[in-house]
Amino acid sequence: MSINQYNWSQWTQRSTDFFTISERLSKFQKRDFTPIQDIIMQLFPNSYDRRLPRDIPIVESIAKQHAIWYRRPPSRAFALTSGDPLSPNQLRALRTIYRGLKIDEVMKRINEQTIIQRTVVAVVLPIAGTNLLQIMTFEPYEMEVDPAPLQSSDVQACAREGEFRFRIPVRSSFDRITYGTMKISSTRAVYDYNGVEQGIWNDDGSMPEEFGGQVPIAVCRLGTPMKGDFFANLPTDVYDTQVSLGISFSDIDYRNRFDFAQKVVTNATRPELESMVMGSDRIISLMDDQKMEILNVPSNTTEFMKAQESFLKYVSTHNALNPAAFTAQGQATAVSKMLDLHDRDSMRQDQLMALRDCENQLYNAIRMNLNAGIKSDSWPQAEVTVEYKETPLPENKLQMQQATRMAFEDGMSSPARELSKIQGISLEEAKRQIAENLEEYRAVKIAQRADDEILG
Repeated sequence: MSINQYNWSQWTQRSTDFFTISERLSKFQKRDFTPIQDIIMQLFPNSYDRRLPRDIPIVESIAKQHAIWYRRPPSRAFALTSGDPLSPNQLRALRTIYRGLKIDEVMKRINEQTIIQRTVVAVVLPIAGTNLLQIMTFEPYEMEVDPAPLQSSDVQACAREGEFRFRIPVRSSFDRITYGTMKISSTRAVYDYNGVEQGIWNDDGSMPEEFGGQVPIAVCRLGTPMKGDFFANLPTDVYDTQVSLGISFSDIDYRNRFDFAQKVVTNATRPELESMVMGSDRIISLMDDQKMEILNVPSNTTEFMKAQESFLKYVSTHNALNPAAFTAQGQATAVSKMLDLHDRDSMRQDQLMALRDCENQLYNAIRMNLNAGIKSDSWPQAEVTVEYKETPLPENKLQMQQATRMAFEDGMSSPARELSKIQGISLEEAKRQIAENLEEYRAVKIAQRADDEILG
């Protein structure tokens, strides 16, 4: 008997729609809208070939607007578990390694992908035949994970109790990409192509001793997975918006390009109707007892557009974005952008926690590979502290001047102090420059008044 009256299922199975939507979101983010054409083909099997795509990069825009933390390179500090910093030699080596791995570019891509996919995995791997490393990132549709039932969101627990399987390209030509599978667990790591396995770190597929039973995998995740699941839920509202708008605008274009008045022919057989070819460049010949009528159908394009715009407005608002950025209702001002940042502060903090956690996992994955390469534990465990640099907002000079003048009037500052701060000069030098500027300005005004009196 169950512990309450709820009839719990003994097991659940993930819908394949999850991975289908993940792949489509990935394509939309890269401005590949072919999935919408596939959906149009299913919805309109008799007219899909006459419908033109009308795509809007909604998914990419949402990713770009929210993923702001790596637009400018952040600064990183590395400290041992004792609180002491890494040695100068290790710090110099890390800077070189991070630069070679293009960590900032990788993390910028992970930031944008995480906004859309909610779960992104990064794997640090050796490049075969070299002493170099690479970082491969994977979205949900590119991988399978056997979650640890009670620690399903923990990477290392999943690797201990199950396995990660990633789809990777193994061969590529001008017209085809062939994929294999990369399998990683805490005890084994191989490339598998058509049943032929090749070890990743060791030829026999075993893991290096320096890994200590861990795997060099990092995860960046927004949201909490359901119990027993590794992946956070996908933002299906964003997916639905992209699909809905793409199909709607294509449909509106189709309606406007073709006459949608209903044509009716009386006293015609089915074979005769099927053989008729309609069009502005066609002439239809009818028998004496046949008649063609055109029944005009009222257009609802305006109401349809209003409904779509309202839908887009609600989706953008509840994703902490300004609807003005997605509609034709005007441009966002500097003040409205500041308010937008305030409104989405909670989402920004969620990103920061996820990204900083991912940075620490990524360092650990790099450290493991470095130790495996030199067969030593020279690279210690450390905590990475990341300080992000936000992109400055556009200035509203009039408001800034008004605020500065109010500070003068309230006695909180003075023109000389402001000039000293702006130009980086002494207060005495600032006072001297202001006195000269005022004297020059008074001379100009006197000359203007004299000219006006002469002309008058």
